[in-house]
Amino acid sequence: MRYILYLHQFLVLSFLFFLFSITKTNASISDTIHVTHYAIYIDTINYSTKTIKGSCKVSLVTKINNFNSIKLSLLQLTIDSIIESGNPLTYTYDDTTINITPLTPLTLNDTISLQIYYHGSPKKDATGWGGFYFSSTYAFNLGVGFGANPHNFGRAWYPCIDEFTDKSTYDFYITTSATYKAFCNGLLINQTNNSNGTLTWHWKMNQPIPSYLASMSVSTYYTMLRTSNSIPVTWASAAADTNKILSTFQHLDTIISSYITAYGSYPFDKIGFTLIPFSQGAMEHATSIHIGQPFIDGSLTYET
Repeated sequence: MRYILYLHQFLVLSFLFFLFSITKTNASISDTIHVTHYAIYIDTINYSTKTIKGSCKVSLVTKINNFNSIKLSLLQLTIDSIIESGNPLTYTYDDTTINITPLTPLTLNDTISLQIYYHGSPKKDATGWGGFYFSSTYAFNLGVGFGANPHNFGRAWYPCIDEFTDKSTYDFYITTSATYKAFCNGLLINQTNNSNGTLTWHWKMNQPIPSYLASMSVSTYYTMLRTSNSIPVTWASAAADTNKILSTFQHLDTIISSYITAYGSYPFDKIGFTLIPFSQGAMEHATSIHIGQPFIDGSLTYET
């Protein structure tokens, strides 16, 4: 019995040390900088090659003096260039971490914006759960990787501080073919007809979120709009799934009001559900939950 107690204590202490080591290692980037805002531009989504091309404007503030090396995470994509105030910057990249040298050394509370141009084939997590997916007419991300350490997986599709503690606001500019729609976090600001057979969808997330909660999903979606407790609710689905949605979500008003009673006002601009071809669950990106189509079957089987 005493042996079991000692073994339990040893395992608990080992696990706590492991957690401390992970936190300490992965907190190093956010110890030096904080990203206040991301503007993500996905200009090309190529379904046949399963690639994306775009850029990300990263607006950040420094937390220390005499700072001359900005680190960001990006997983196995190709960097085309990094620009500050119209000037190309020097950088190194090892398929995991970008080390960027700003034009001049930075001091505490300096602000800087970097435009990072990149392309490539965004990766799934090695476990098959998380990362970026191409499936038939769908291109979407799941913001965690079950095999990633830690589980943040924003870096699978845009350069970021991929840590739970660093929270930022977002603009998304996702360009699709004219028959497709893009859904992201926050509110749809506008859609622009580019007069070349494409549309650009601008979504804006006003509340700060960590990198793993940022999301995009593109397909031949049908949009269904409702309100619940005066909160806008958006579903993105195939048109044939709308009746199933109404049946499966028939208790949404009661559920939302119960949460408001228990926890307070809803903190975001909308409630959103985006159906994806995925049979292993859902990912609760803020305001745009990516949920597997099999679970929206018109019944209450998966309501919990």
